[in-house]
Amino acid sequence: MNLKKKIFGILASGMLLIPSVVNTIQPFTINAVTDAEAKYNANAEAASNPVKLIIHKIEATQEEFNTTPYENTGDIMPELEAKPKIAGVRFKLYNVTSYFNERLKTIASLGQSASVLNTTEEQRLAAYKQTVNFFKDKSASFIDGSEYASIVDPETGVLTSEAEGIATFTGVPQANADGSNRVYVIVESSTSGAHYAGTNNPVKIPMSVNTVIALPIIKDPNNDALFTASETDKEIDIYPKNFTDSKPDIAKELIPSAQDITDDSDGNGDGFVLIDDKDATNPPLGSTGNTSDPTVTRSIGELVEFKIDYKLPYDLASLVNDTIYKHSYFILNDLPDVGLNFFSTDKITVQDNPAEHTDFVNAKNNAEATYTSLLNTPLNLVISKYSNVAGSSLTANYADTRNLQFKFNMPTTVSTETTAKLQALAGKMITIKLKMIVAQDAPIEKSMNNLIKYKNHKNDGSGDNEGQDDSEFVIVFKKDFIKVNGRSDQLIKDGKAGFVVKRNDGKYFGGYTADGEVRWLTVTNPTQYKASDFVTGNVKGSGATESGVTYENIPVHVFWTTKDGTSADTITTGEINLPGLRKGTYQVEEVQAPDGYYLDDAATTISFTIDGSLNQSTYIGSGKTLEKIKNHPKGYLPSTGGIGIVIFLVIGISAMSVGGYMLVRNRKIKGNIV
Repeated sequence: MNLKKKIFGILASGMLLIPSVVNTIQPFTINAVTDAEAKYNANAEAASNPVKLIIHKIEATQEEFNTTPYENTGDIMPELEAKPKIAGVRFKLYNVTSYFNERLKTIASLGQSASVLNTTEEQRLAAYKQTVNFFKDKSASFIDGSEYASIVDPETGVLTSEAEGIATFTGVPQANADGSNRVYVIVESSTSGAHYAGTNNPVKIPMSVNTVIALPIIKDPNNDALFTASETDKEIDIYPKNFTDSKPDIAKELIPSAQDITDDSDGNGDGFVLIDDKDATNPPLGSTGNTSDPTVTRSIGELVEFKIDYKLPYDLASLVNDTIYKHSYFILNDLPDVGLNFFSTDKITVQDNPAEHTDFVNAKNNAEATYTSLLNTPLNLVISKYSNVAGSSLTANYADTRNLQFKFNMPTTVSTETTAKLQALAGKMITIKLKMIVAQDAPIEKSMNNLIKYKNHKNDGSGDNEGQDDSEFVIVFKKDFIKVNGRSDQLIKDGKAGFVVKRNDGKYFGGYTADGEVRWLTVTNPTQYKASDFVTGNVKGSGATESGVTYENIPVHVFWTTKDGTSADTITTGEINLPGLRKGTYQVEEVQAPDGYYLDDAATTISFTIDGSLNQSTYIGSGKTLEKIKNHPKGYLPSTGGIGIVIFLVIGISAMSVGGYMLVRNRKIKGNIV
């Protein structure tokens, strides 16, 4: 076998040479033959001596595909020969020279009837790249109907061999009769019978990107003709590469809500706020130095929806010694930060399976729910606390609000039927949709992350595959206030004040449900009520939580100035402690003044906006100055501007007193006149 072959121009395998970098591949230069006519005369002679194309089908992982762009050389590649070989894959070979020549004539500004013999190497390379870009992802069925391609015998294609995973095309012409290039595309037309060569272990693999090859072959670096007319066994070895990916992929996606889309600050419509944490006093928990983390804002008691895609490996049905399945189990751990509690698993689906498990909706309310299988597949799923997993059936135990674990157990008994079901499931995506709730202990202005980890344990001794996804964050903001004397600016600590909170859509805060969901109340005609009606609980509203729980006649929640914890209930700290809130505009309205103070609507209704920027929250314990809400003590009327009205009252009363005195005096004087 001749092991010193290079492909003229370039030899590109879409799976060995990443398509995105194909334009950067440099051609093999031809210096020894400078006369184009002599060169093509040599090629014409070679045209009568066909070559053999040997396709080596190997297994390679996604990681290898991304990190090691192997280049075909036309030679045997020992570093690839050590990889598992795959039998039962069908290849077809097509002649696409007509397409190549059309591109070449256009690039060289030649007429359609002109010869391509005297085109330059650069022009041929450009035409080759266009040919690669056109055919690299075309299916066999598409090429079968293409006017630019013709099938090369055998028409049914060639299967890779059982022993070595090799498909061989013999008698392939190197050039046309006039000496011009022959260009071929190698297409992987079927992988339905793919299995590891020399075994019965099936493997599910995606189609590889097509391989485009331009002939004849020129040897590098001396650039002498590789083949002569007398040679008979000319072999070109090609390694198209599949990413069979024996370890599962995982991807976590935070699903923005309709409100997130409305709140989108950067205008790209993805629903995420870009939080700039570079100047944050308390940088986000999940921050790794980036100045903009994709984040959604939430209020305490609001839900955050996540979608977790978990791709099973393509070799799911593979066996070890024909007695046990290669994979033992797959574990998915959901590990949210403090402030995010598990709320519910809404559904579990399997790709291409119309059925779905929707029994998990609010399943946390059940002590235990048991299922025997996952969507009629051979996999059993156990859902439980992270620290304690047992059993082989699906058990939903939501006693713990954090560290939720999904464990997919493989069958322990090998059978033909089970293997077929696993083969059908291989490479499929399992999707889990679940919700977290923002809990009362959520940190303020610190990003909360819902970390997803996976572990794939195998029975073949090759070690565990592990990975994680910690992208996208949730953040809560806060705004507290302080109650002060409108005259002295001192804290009011001798009586409690009450407040209600209203959003910019007119809905009032109504507390939380038993499950911790926040309630925002629609109050019919709120202007009909007096402030005291809020205090007595007569102002009520209705609505529905994010999870769909409806409520009616819920009193608007009143926030009171907080107790200092050391003295009588009548003594307060003067602080108004509001809940953690999402981005938006709100109003805080005083409905009860402290004892001995006026309730002044103009002074005690304050609008504030949370715009999603860090370091804007002012709250109890933040060390920042709280915004003031003022009350004026009874006996003093509040000034509305300038020096107020008190001085005018004094002047008026004085004037009235003087006027009264003068009137009485005048009457007395008149009474004494004779």
